Amino acid sequence: MSKVNYPTVQLAYYVFTDILGFSKMVENAKHTNTTNDLLRRLHAVIVKRREALEYFGEYCQIKAFSDNVVLGIPIGKYSDAEGEFGLAVIQILEYQLEMALEGFFVRGAISIGDLFMDDKMIFGDSIVEAYNLESKEAKYPRVILSNGVVSLISKHLKYYGDIGDSPQRNHIIKDDDNYSFFNYLNAIIDDDGFANWTKLCKHRDVIIQKMKDPINMTCIDKYRWLKKYHNEFCSKMQYYEGYDDKFKIN
Repeated sequence: MSKVNYPTVQLAYYVFTDILGFSKMVENAKHTNTTNDLLRRLHAVIVKRREALEYFGEYCQIKAFSDNVVLGIPIGKYSDAEGEFGLAVIQILEYQLEMALEGFFVRGAISIGDLFMDDKMIFGDSIVEAYNLESKEAKYPRVILSNGVVSLISKHLKYYGDIGDSPQRNHIIKDDDNYSFFNYLNAIIDDDGFANWTKLCKHRDVIIQKMKDPINMTCIDKYRWLKKYHNEFCSKMQYYEGYDDKFKIN
């Protein structure tokens, strides 16, 4: 008799996200007969992220349903979870930036805990925590970190003689309400330290367009937050080659 392989939970990072103003986007697309265009733009980003994750094996999974996108990254039995967090950072930053440049601003949260995730089911306490943080605390188009993840990062930072040498220094920043979130605009900087100013300008232009669109007036505070985040990032980029103050939103 063959052995039955029962599903089991595993310690993992879990990311839950949704898209700012997505319901209105769908309604507007229906009204303007551009539903398929909206679908294709969103589908292209999801497929790209899925293909990027395939390199890391079948257990790193991304799922999408409506405007919700979830990501599960398991942590090895003997791992300190820093390597897996690095993988999560790369995926989240690139996903948020790609989505933003297509006009989809993402809100969400990352947690750490028990997780089971396959093609048929997603289960675990990490899901509950990430969902609650996203729906009640994230508020703005940012992916915030749970207390458990923040505590783990604090442990990882002790590995470095100078915190300034850690990759976490640029990838994570703290907001005015003390929530830490992913600095997704940092994804415009390549491995050689050069900035993609074209992407930064497009990010600026998308925010300006969104702020001018009457359909977004009910959530204008979210776009004001994005404007502030964009401009603060620009201020930190002024010493990079090619920077210009015109990259900011006036």
